[in-house]
Amino acid sequence: MNLISKSTRSINLLRQYKNCVPRSFYSSVSSQPASNTCVVFDIDGVLVKGQKTLEQGIKALSYLNGNNPYNIKLPFIFMTNNKTVLIVGGRHTNCAEIATDYGFKQVVTPQDIHYLEPSLYDFISPQEPTYIPEADLQLLHNAQISAILMMHDTYNFGRDLQIVHDVLRGKYGSPLVEFPRNVQEHIPIWVSNQDLVYSNETPNPRFAQGSFHEALKALWKSTTNTDLKISAFGKPHKVQYDYGRSTLKNWIENSDIAGANKNGWKSILVKTGVYIHDPEKQPPHIPTHIIEDVYEAAKFLDDIAFRNKQREEAAKLKELKNKAAKGGPLLSGGIKKSGKK
Repeated sequence: MNLISKSTRSINLLRQYKNCVPRSFYSSVSSQPASNTCVVFDIDGVLVKGQKTLEQGIKALSYLNGNNPYNIKLPFIFMTNNKTVLIVGGRHTNCAEIATDYGFKQVVTPQDIHYLEPSLYDFISPQEPTYIPEADLQLLHNAQISAILMMHDTYNFGRDLQIVHDVLRGKYGSPLVEFPRNVQEHIPIWVSNQDLVYSNETPNPRFAQGSFHEALKALWKSTTNTDLKISAFGKPHKVQYDYGRSTLKNWIENSDIAGANKNGWKSILVKTGVYIHDPEKQPPHIPTHIIEDVYEAAKFLDDIAFRNKQREEAAKLKELKNKAAKGGPLLSGGIKKSGKK
């Protein structure tokens, strides 16, 4: 999952399946999982598509949580300072509220800046609610923004392009002062999802957060003649997969499959996402498996886990038989033959 889940909407949809997804957004398993197989889910196109929750997704999560012929539970998760940070993306103030919950003490949003100075983007009037109380907005005149964190797709593409650009160009990260004549080192900008497109109810892919990054980099190059440095978490970057592996303790086209392959994971591409079958064109990243939908993938994974469990039990039984044939103890600490008559 990105810095946060792929979308606040997706989390809210998943929360209703309390028997499948607990509050920490990974499956509830015993301290000793029944299998060493673990699953990391993408959300859009896999569990939800646009505003529609995929029925196969509900069934898949329930299936992995033990409602299957093998009674096997497979663990799964979903693949997010005290200085002032600009939080970009999401509806209204949702992402700002999440950033505060994460521990950011001084959070500002593009709508806060736009409300304070409407002429920064005069194509529309400020209408969204501000995160900073109106009485405190004047404090932004002296604020020094130290970093930009894009936590979700923007719902106001043009305005946020302008304000993010201004913050990057401004001295000390301020969009309210004249740009320095010489282009200086810009403040850090972190983004959570570099997917260029996503899938919803329409027949063709839609532009996602990655398109914002590309537009911003092109505008930056045109206005400064330098390259914009963007740091990214989320798929397909190693840090995200390391986090997923550590959370699970012991499979998504382009960035999803690329990330899984790059980090040595098995990958499953489900056809409900941005998958387009073209027999004449080889995809850039080859998944381990291509399966119809997430429910069929869940059954496939559980079958693998069951066979793995059978192999493990057969290996243990063989070991016991070998020990018995050699006259050794079957189990450590068990009853041993006495030499006395």
